Amino acid sequence: MKFVGIPATASHPQVITAFDDQGRGTVLKGDFAWGKPPKSGCGNLAKAILTTYLGNPAEAVRLHTRFLWRTVKTWPEEKGWTLTSEDIEAVLADIREGDKLVSGIQSRVSMEPAPAVTEAGRAGERISPVENKG
Repeated sequence: MKFVGIPATASHPQVITAFDDQGRGTVLKGDFAWGKPPKSGCGNLAKAILTTYLGNPAEAVRLHTRFLWRTVKTWPEEKGWTLTSEDIEAVLADIREGDKLVSGIQSRVSMEPAPAVTEAGRAGERISPVENKG
């Protein structure tokens, strides 16, 4: 699968096409954008690409923000782009590896008791008296 984005010009509108493995193209419809300026269309494009690629809208929504910052936001607004299956798989592998690391950290943190803290510091710590040098 391959996705191709062609920016709008004075003579034609923006076009984003998804090509299957046989080369058949489907134009994606929606309010899409790419590039650095914050635009809602960037998130829409990331969701549309992932929904089309994964075939799972819920998974696309879960992953789209991290996918967006690794792809859509990096493309120059005024230029076209191409995104292959290999590109998408590499980004998804990176995201999933990050998920594993976070999950491991969260499970270790959840096993550790939270430290007891009082206004004077950690519970059980001996506090030295402050000498009055007045």
